[in-house]
Amino acid sequence: MKSKIPLLALLVVVLTGCRESQLTANPREEELISAYAEMLVLNERFKAAASPIDSAEYRRTIEQLLTSHKFTKYEFYSGIESQFRSAEKSRRFHEKLSARLEQRKPKS
Repeated sequence: MKSKIPLLALLVVVLTGCRESQLTANPREEELISAYAEMLVLNERFKAAASPIDSAEYRRTIEQLLTSHKFTKYEFYSGIESQFRSAEKSRRFHEKLSARLEQRKPKS
């Protein structure tokens, strides 16, 4: 029984470390949130009835946005997909995205 206690303690430490590493933000995740927020704003401008942007210009602008954040389309969409693989990551992503969008709102 005594030999199992150190093994159990080690297992707890390892699992706790794995859980924390999954929940801590990394710079790439922050860049993903920033790019996604910009993309959402651009999309809303494009959908506006009086938008001067045509679809070809919109696609070019999206490509430039991704390039400026150092993402390929595949990396970006894979990154977004990975944010929704767990409820906790999804919640955290949504909270950070909401905060980022709130920062972009014009002050009245």
